[in-house]
Amino acid sequence: VTKAADEDACSATVTIPGPEIDNFCVEVYSASYQINGGTPVPVTVPAPVAGVSILPSFDLTLDVGLYTIRWTILDASLNPHYCDITVEITDEQDPTISCQGDVEDFVSGDGCEWISDKLEDPVGMDNCPDWEITYLLEFENGTTQNGNGTVTNYAFPLGKTQVTYTITDQSGNTDDCSFQVWIKNIDDPHFNVICP
Repeated sequence: VTKAADEDACSATVTIPGPEIDNFCVEVYSASYQINGGTPVPVTVPAPVAGVSILPSFDLTLDVGLYTIRWTILDASLNPHYCDITVEITDEQDPTISCQGDVEDFVSGDGCEWISDKLEDPVGMDNCPDWEITYLLEFENGTTQNGNGTVTNYAFPLGKTQVTYTITDQSGNTDDCSFQVWIKNIDDPHFNVICP
């Protein structure tokens, strides 16, 4: 059984089908189920009848993930009979991330890089928790740098740097946004040209 999580939720309600019971001797029996080997949950069974009957299905609300639902049927002699049902709740909703606009700032003093106080953290959202944010910096000299988290306290070199944030949830769904950071130098000492 596979079902996508509900929109804007990290879970879904799924119907677990009941097994068929072939009760040749019209025995009294009991039934229970377990989720991933957890505590058995008793299930009310219908009165025994000769022939084939089906245990009633039931609904479970499960978080995104993979589960094994084990039915255990005990006949009148306490012989166990098992049925395993695999249930997967998938996350098909992409996270979202939004960035600020382009940033221009100025080096103060004699440095060649600057930690700008104009930088803001991106805003990420997802229907499931535990997503992560990474960044890619693309510098004017053609080099790049990757990292986790944000660049709010990053010392940017002089010139223009393209910043791309990517948000990734636990199911591998992604979204990204980009902006430019332009650090300028207007104080001495700065770039100078000596003419011949």
